[in-house]
Amino acid sequence: MNEKKTILIAGANGFMGVKLLSDVLTKGMDVIALARNNNGQTAEQRVFGELEDILSEELIKEVKDKLKVYNYDINKTDLGLTESVRDELNETVDLVFNLVGDTNFFPKDIEKSFAVNVNGAANIINALCRRQAVYNHVSTAYVAGKREGIIYESELDVGQEFKNEYEKSKFLGEKKVKEVCAKNNVIFNIFRPSIVIRQHFVHGKMPNLNHFYSFIGLIDILRQDAQTQAHSDKRERLKVPIRFPGRKNSTLNFVDLDYAVAAMLYIAMNIKATDKTYHLVNCKPLLNQEFLEVIMNLYKLEGFEIVEDNDVFTDLNFYERLIRRGLANYINYFYINSQFDDTNTRTALSGTPIRCPDFNIHYLARATGHIA
Repeated sequence: MNEKKTILIAGANGFMGVKLLSDVLTKGMDVIALARNNNGQTAEQRVFGELEDILSEELIKEVKDKLKVYNYDINKTDLGLTESVRDELNETVDLVFNLVGDTNFFPKDIEKSFAVNVNGAANIINALCRRQAVYNHVSTAYVAGKREGIIYESELDVGQEFKNEYEKSKFLGEKKVKEVCAKNNVIFNIFRPSIVIRQHFVHGKMPNLNHFYSFIGLIDILRQDAQTQAHSDKRERLKVPIRFPGRKNSTLNFVDLDYAVAAMLYIAMNIKATDKTYHLVNCKPLLNQEFLEVIMNLYKLEGFEIVEDNDVFTDLNFYERLIRRGLANYINYFYINSQFDDTNTRTALSGTPIRCPDFNIHYLARATGHIA
């Protein structure tokens, strides 16, 4: 790493945020964490509560003095921070990471969701990047919307349509970041992770609205129910005829949490920021058919089949109705085949040991809790 820096993380108690927080703390850096008071817990209690799932009690005690936590409000232009705090942060912070986002695909309050994903970014830049801080914005690879084929990091607005309001809001968020940074002469990086999952299973800590965890949760239910119906045990292979809507040769791009965060931190710390965009993706994703076969092997199940024509996905059995209902928000993703080019990321990481792990049965076994 280059010279020691002070890092600020907005959304430090989120899925990616707490991993980034733990990484920078264990590297001995000074960290400012922004989180919200919520459900009777202070921002500090929420941040340390999440850290306890990653770091040991002893290590948390060692790094505690390196961490300051502030309660904030991303919807306020001053972030709900006092002027003296904002002045101090502008004088001391070198890197600002914005990992805040409303991840609801179809939010009940669209204006509120867009306020967080679009205007929230502007509020952070205006309030905290007045002096020296480089702004690092976490978006999503799926700002590509319904586009198929190769998606380049340099591309954003090519007239694409979107599968849901979340994608559209993150797209507009990127546009807002570029506009505000240009106006204020702020250097920035934009990071676009795909579908982030972790290689280690943490019980009760499944991220909301994530293709992978929603799907795995359904498979867990199906396996347990089929096992009960067959009066068998978990070692037996069971045949359970289930059709899944999608295209066999399309792919969902799952990327490892540890890799995505390590890549993002390395780039922000070591690569001279030039207002670039970086795809944090799996360069060798499994096809839907390959993924389904791995799942069947992992769960000792047979009989899964992909139905490519959604119009004939009718006369559903019990399990298929469960699948249809549970994955209703995600069905479109199983039909889109986007291939995310990550040339900027690979170039930046050249010569480092930072690599995305293979997405195979061994990875999935750890990610789903089948092995430690």
